[in-house]
Amino acid sequence: MLKASCKLDCRAVEAMEAALYELAPSNWYVIENRLNGNGFLEGVFENQEEMQLAVKELESVSPIRLDLSQGLRTERLEDRDWKEAYKHHFQAWTVGNFHCIPIWEKESYEIPESEIGFYLDPGMAFGTGNHETTKLCLESLVDLSSEGGKVDPTGKSLIDLGCGSGIIAITAKLLGYDRVDGIDLDPDAARISSENAALNAIDGIHFRACGIDQFEKTDCYDVVVANIQTDVLQNLSEEILTLANKRGMVILSGILKKEVKELERHFLELLSVRKMDAQVEVKNLNEWSLLGIKLR
Repeated sequence: MLKASCKLDCRAVEAMEAALYELAPSNWYVIENRLNGNGFLEGVFENQEEMQLAVKELESVSPIRLDLSQGLRTERLEDRDWKEAYKHHFQAWTVGNFHCIPIWEKESYEIPESEIGFYLDPGMAFGTGNHETTKLCLESLVDLSSEGGKVDPTGKSLIDLGCGSGIIAITAKLLGYDRVDGIDLDPDAARISSENAALNAIDGIHFRACGIDQFEKTDCYDVVVANIQTDVLQNLSEEILTLANKRGMVILSGILKKEVKELERHFLELLSVRKMDAQVEVKNLNEWSLLGIKLR
């Protein structure tokens, strides 16, 4: 096994995080120093050839050039080190009264009384919930379903498009949604999502490995969550709206702040063509945005 790493300044950290989001899932990850904003890009690979291919792939979406002969350092790792390495970058986090806890901290993490915890093993290449785009989705979902929110989850339905490790779908089920589905193009994502639901003894979530165009819906959903990326959200905008019921809620994330106005305009134009009315809300977290569309 080979580990590759290079230093990043604060501007490069932001640019690289955006590039990796477009590339996900991948073997690369960014470690940021929260004190000064600088950090490291790291990745682990089976061999030199796999690493070189990964570098070329990353260069195709990144504004930062990775020079194997200069900026990128490599070292050999034992296989067992790589299999455990991702665990060091996943720490427990909280949104509202929900605590997402890595499964290896199950015995040591104390969940406050009257609050809810669920356990997760995201695997080496899927979401831990730490990314701003996932946090925006979860915060919006919790706010939406809380007392005084726009959706009472009791008896309601939700679909998670691009389910990753199943965090959003699992949270929805814990909030009280009745019918919850999740789909992802990657079969490993659907498998890991199902395993994470089983870790928490949660039944009734159906994960499928398919794209939105292959998904055979039986009914529309009260809430549609799509945490993907801007160009995909735009390309699939008609299919996304078709999944929502007439007074449903659509939550879109994976959007860079600089792209959200254009995406909002695109969806408003599409809604106008369909003669549909909606209330639109934008939420921001660092350089990322969420677009909420309440149909009415």
